[in-house]
Amino acid sequence: MTFEKRVYEKEFNLNDTDDSIIDYIREHKANIHDISIHKIAEALFISPNAIMRTAKKLGYSGFAELKFSLQKENSPNQIETVEHRVLEKIPSNIIKTLDVIDEEAIGRMVAKMHTVDRILFAGVGDSVPFCEIFYKYLKVVGKKTEFYHQAHDLEYTAKQYTKNDLIFFISASGQTPRIVDMAKKAKSAHIPCFCITHFGENPLSQLCAEQVCFWGENRVIDNYDITDKSGLILLIRMMAEKYWQIIQ
Repeated sequence: MTFEKRVYEKEFNLNDTDDSIIDYIREHKANIHDISIHKIAEALFISPNAIMRTAKKLGYSGFAELKFSLQKENSPNQIETVEHRVLEKIPSNIIKTLDVIDEEAIGRMVAKMHTVDRILFAGVGDSVPFCEIFYKYLKVVGKKTEFYHQAHDLEYTAKQYTKNDLIFFISASGQTPRIVDMAKKAKSAHIPCFCITHFGENPLSQLCAEQVCFWGENRVIDNYDITDKSGLILLIRMMAEKYWQIIQ
């Protein structure tokens, strides 16, 4: 089904924000594949979440599918590419993470990470292994980094940090009370703070100077959290790769 037919069929379910997003897509249809969700959000003074909602209203799985479908409409005779076949096999949470990645934010964050004296990777519970991965990725190239398994060690170390350092929070929900409290104290002490959280606004993101997001719908089986965090490890690897590039 074409983009215009989807819009026609959902016409009475669309609001003013949806209409402005659709008008922008129509205006930039020829090169929409090169435009990020964040660029559209900035141009229209809306949140990236709103664009994701519009894409889903139109029956797409996300913004990535919308862009790919429009690209096929623009080149209807194009032979299906290897990239398309691979894309269809990638788990949806990875595709949605690629949808919402803000590469400009990543660039700013990595540049700051390079200039600070030291970095503390802060997370509790299920986030601790991801802190350790990021810590090792930077430690291996000589960056002074720290992380701790125990929350009380983490909190004690954070108190020793200054405005010349950086605390990098990793929290899927962005709502863990202990982490949010640490971020509040760090902000009060004028310590730079970054975070990786699930896509969307949350208390932690409001306290940090920069945020990058991954996508992973909450999922529980038999009261056990099995939320997909593959997008989180993808983001960490992307940031590490960019950091390695700037120090070469």
